[in-house]
Amino acid sequence: MNKALTERRALRWRNRRIIYNDDAGVAWSETAKGDPHAILDARFNHCRNSLVDSYFFCVGDGRDKPFGHDMPPWGDPHQLIIDASRSAGIEVFASLRMNDTHDASWQEKPERFASYELKVKRPDLLIGERREYPASGDPLNPQCHLGRIWSAFDYAKQEVHAHRLAFIKNILSGYDWDGFEMDFCRFPAYFKMGEALDNVNTMTDFVRQVRELLNQIGAERGRPYLLAVRVADTPQLSRRLGLDVEAWMSQDLIDIVIAGAGFNPYAAPFGEFVELGHRFDVPVYPCIDAMYLTWFARRSGRESSRPVERLRAMASNMWLEGADGIYFFNLFVPIEAGPVLGKPAEIYRVLNEVGEFVELANLDKIYQAECLRSSTSIYLYPCSLPHQLPARLIDRRAIPLKIGDAVERHQKDGSLKELLLRIRVTDLDDEESIEAHVNAVMVDVRRSDKPSESVTHRGRSRAAAGTWFEGLVTAPPVHRGINTIEVAPGLGCLGKDATAIQDVQLRVCYE
Repeated sequence: MNKALTERRALRWRNRRIIYNDDAGVAWSETAKGDPHAILDARFNHCRNSLVDSYFFCVGDGRDKPFGHDMPPWGDPHQLIIDASRSAGIEVFASLRMNDTHDASWQEKPERFASYELKVKRPDLLIGERREYPASGDPLNPQCHLGRIWSAFDYAKQEVHAHRLAFIKNILSGYDWDGFEMDFCRFPAYFKMGEALDNVNTMTDFVRQVRELLNQIGAERGRPYLLAVRVADTPQLSRRLGLDVEAWMSQDLIDIVIAGAGFNPYAAPFGEFVELGHRFDVPVYPCIDAMYLTWFARRSGRESSRPVERLRAMASNMWLEGADGIYFFNLFVPIEAGPVLGKPAEIYRVLNEVGEFVELANLDKIYQAECLRSSTSIYLYPCSLPHQLPARLIDRRAIPLKIGDAVERHQKDGSLKELLLRIRVTDLDDEESIEAHVNAVMVDVRRSDKPSESVTHRGRSRAAAGTWFEGLVTAPPVHRGINTIEVAPGLGCLGKDATAIQDVQLRVCYE
């Protein structure tokens, strides 16, 4: 084994308790162009003296002007973040969205597509064509999906490879990053529909070219360039996109795996990637996309959202799966969305909590069966596993609920205050009730007397529709790992086809 590879493999296992991804939106915004300190205050300074060990900074969508923006008059955002990271002792990566398709919305903002010169001149390099598509709706409707990602480059074309490699060479040789992230989740489309599996080797060849480029630049600067990839929830889902992550590992092409788009943070079986990664000496960091929190607040109400307790639970489940650390994507969104979820200090406290499993042991949490539905899921569903809810009440479906806390041990040692099961059901009349079982043990759940909530987000108000049922449970029957929750029609229930279970959650509270 040569010296460079030995050094690179050693750097793979640097302590990364938390990786923080910054989409760089503030750096290119009009409000921050005159004040680099405002950029650091908004996105970076909360990472200082925290459990954040690595900072991944988005360098755009693959063209010389990130997302079409000129360099701001005050200086270079890339160098600003590199310098700040160095001063804080934080590792810093350039992160590239390998096929950003924000410009697919050409009818709403035509300048987005018009400003990408290569896409305009060479429409034959794209996976779709510019035309009107059906409105967003059913995520399984391929036309709705294509309407969101038609402007993606087709990686079956060698011209696309050359275009991307030229950008990567420029952004990595021009700055002293510690590594480079290929973000394959934002957005997960790389080949024309139905052609991904036929081009698995084509994409592996491209990743190999990136690896060789990083090796070359690393040799010139005298230290290795690490290569991270953000891929789908599981190896199988990744391969369906044309991403053979196992081949990349076995051929020593990559150094870090970021698992998932972040929209199945409670339930995704990240252990599959952990097992695969560790077999090939590659660390794995499951992803939490904090956009999840804002959508959940709009869907279920502010009182039900409790973002910090949710983030703790997500991370706890990831540690249960054997994660090497936690990766945050869009953690700033719940703050910048306004008063939906809280102030920066309330959200960013998790940067001092979730990066070490022992720190989480006796902190309150909210565990949740996956139930997210949003317009974004239309183009993210290819890299995310199906959600568990909603489900018809009359189907009596067994709903899995993963719990990362050692609740039985905590109840035995007296540190556990209470376990509260909460279930939200829609289209249920006042005289109807439900039954609930946890791991085959019946639980007494009753209607909550709390009023229906509403949340305002970007000027839109959404009610938390439905009826909440609550009941205290114990451990056992609740236990660490996968629990089975069964919800069925109860006394006086009419059994309507439209009656649906929307949310199942467990609140874990400590003394």
